[in-house]
Amino acid sequence: MDSYIYTYLMNKFDNNENVAKSYALRMLVHFVGDIVQPLHSMSRYNTEYPKGDAGANGFKLKRRYGVSSLHSLWDKVLYKERNNIRRPFTEDTWTSFTRTVDRIFEMNAEAVSDPDVYQSTDIESWTQESHEIAKALYAGLTEYESVPQSYIDEHLDTAYQQILIGGYRLAYLLDYIFNILQPTIES
Repeated sequence: MDSYIYTYLMNKFDNNENVAKSYALRMLVHFVGDIVQPLHSMSRYNTEYPKGDAGANGFKLKRRYGVSSLHSLWDKVLYKERNNIRRPFTEDTWTSFTRTVDRIFEMNAEAVSDPDVYQSTDIESWTQESHEIAKALYAGLTEYESVPQSYIDEHLDTAYQQILIGGYRLAYLLDYIFNILQPTIES
């Protein structure tokens, strides 16, 4: 771990290395998830938004299912994943969660069929990839209006594919850091 980051985290958590490591791991998980959400790599600058629109948080939509901006539309996977996961996890919520993950995988497995998509630690290229996706995400929408079904139809697969790619990239990155996925040696 970079010495500056290590010192910062140790100071933040009263020299409790286990807590500092736990925090660093949670931030890694969060940041990998953020990278694959395309609007985390974009901020529309124009005369109306001279300081940008905060990754489409400032691009307001007609409120529906708790979604009020383009950014939140993508966070809620274009309305399809609008229900928050109940916490703390129980056996029932875990079962429901795993069914959702299985469904996402079954519908989008082709997104990770090529290991080159996720077997990388080139985070800059991941960000650039998300930025390229984000460039097209304002088209077809009008601020303060409802999201047309055609927009959802056009982008839903991409949103789910990004989630799956992010999960695979995170697993690869964790293995890269911690070497947790030991290959099985057959005799």
